[in-house]
Amino acid sequence: MFDVIGTTVAAYLDFHSEPWGALGDVLLVGEGNLSFAKALQRSPNARVTSLTATVFESERSLSDEAIRNAQAIRWVGGRILYDVDATRLDKNFIGQKFDTIIFQFPNVGSRESKYGHTSNHVMIRLFLRSAASYLEKDGDLPPKFSPSAGRVLFGL
Repeated sequence: MFDVIGTTVAAYLDFHSEPWGALGDVLLVGEGNLSFAKALQRSPNARVTSLTATVFESERSLSDEAIRNAQAIRWVGGRILYDVDATRLDKNFIGQKFDTIIFQFPNVGSRESKYGHTSNHVMIRLFLRSAASYLEKDGDLPPKFSPSAGRVLFGL
């Protein structure tokens, strides 16, 4: 199967582009099939010192591909956490800090409004509030949002 995310990461790293360099202790939130985590962990240019990847789903509900990717990540020292809500990181990461926190393309799969905003807008705001407590002082939270989300959240 063609690995779009892995190919994308490889392309970024081949050009030594930010934000995929010198990542340090990394937290990946909302990973789907863990292919991004696996590709990032395997790239020497990313300079990942430790990797923790989270998925919203339970371990039992993962696809076969996600299970294989999780095994590969754990094999080289990565950590996988299941049933993690990106808006409530306090349930899983008490007292921990990360150099980089990445939430690849957050999407709740709904366009319903909540509090006058789309569900995605609300989720991203809650995630950013939650992640702030777990990011090192000089850490990085590279935005990976759609252009419309960037305009709404960051005035872009």
